[in-house]
Amino acid sequence: MPRNVSLYLAAEVAPGDVAALAGDGLEVHTSGRLAAGTPGIDEAAAVLGTMPLTRVRVELLRARGYEWRLAEFVLAAAQRWTLVVRDAAERVVSVAEFERRLAGRHSDFFVPDDWLSPDPSTRREASSTTVDVLFPASFDEAAALDVARSLGARIRPDDVTEAELSRSGRYVWLYLREARLQTDVYKVAEYRSALGEPPYRSVRMQVLEGSAELAVAFVEALGARTALLVQGPWGQLMTLGDLRLRVSNGAHDPFCP
Repeated sequence: MPRNVSLYLAAEVAPGDVAALAGDGLEVHTSGRLAAGTPGIDEAAAVLGTMPLTRVRVELLRARGYEWRLAEFVLAAAQRWTLVVRDAAERVVSVAEFERRLAGRHSDFFVPDDWLSPDPSTRREASSTTVDVLFPASFDEAAALDVARSLGARIRPDDVTEAELSRSGRYVWLYLREARLQTDVYKVAEYRSALGEPPYRSVRMQVLEGSAELAVAFVEALGARTALLVQGPWGQLMTLGDLRLRVSNGAHDPFCP
């Protein structure tokens, strides 16, 4: 799922001023007159030393260069207004702590240190994208696991995971389940066009950040055995051809828009 970053400002700032500073590269959502119970407001007040008057929310996307652009906006905003940052883990940090992250990392500026654990099992929930691969129910679980096994996967490495793909520090975890279908009439038509009549099954992939290439390899191998449709983290649907096109166009994360 997409994650958000919020800035809490001690001053009351007009949305137009924030948008002008952000420029065209970021879509910012500015709220004033913050009500009690606004997510993160009490934590922000504790770090700021005063109750914040403005919240600026920005979606943290995985497009190439986006994180750097967002970091530049945070630093520029901090030069104009007193603020704190609520990161992707919903933890509020000072500007000084944010600058420490920038100085010590090449990426992952908006996550706390413990999300960067070298242990992949620790990072599974913290830093992964969820993608569903749908296929006709006639293609059974054993066949799907055979595909994973052909790529060197560990089968049932724990009580909840059907398979774990790993390669050079990259990880994809696989879970077999009934397909979660969207009910929009156009989505239903896409399901039937690509997969035929229901029922369908799916493999849910948790793709560790930086592991999209390994996930694509699994989808390609599965697509050689059965019809499929990829349902991305925002609910967008892609055929195997769509996915290949995104890869060939150099998408930073082919599973995300």
